[in-house]
Amino acid sequence: MNTELSKLLKREAEYAQAHKDAPVSEGTTVTHRGQRSRIFSLRLSEAEFALLERVAEERGLPVSRLAREWITEKLAAESRPTDIAELAEAVSVLASRLAFVASGTTRA
Repeated sequence: MNTELSKLLKREAEYAQAHKDAPVSEGTTVTHRGQRSRIFSLRLSEAEFALLERVAEERGLPVSRLAREWITEKLAAESRPTDIAELAEAVSVLASRLAFVASGTTRA
């Protein structure tokens, strides 16, 4: 890695660390909150994936976020929280949905 790039990366890392609790700038889309720890692979047909991409684009979301929201919504509907961590996750999903509705974006 060249010296200039190394210096730039170091400055950016220092800035990010110093401002890690700063509010997110307007227009920024947060796609990862650091709470996820497992990766799940899923096979879809070309038509299914194309539909997923279209819906995600219409909603202004990354494909992975839309798929994750749909999965977590279904899981929340299918299960009852049995401990505080599960309850917190269910509340987080609902808060995300409320924030989406409050943003004025319409769902298909």
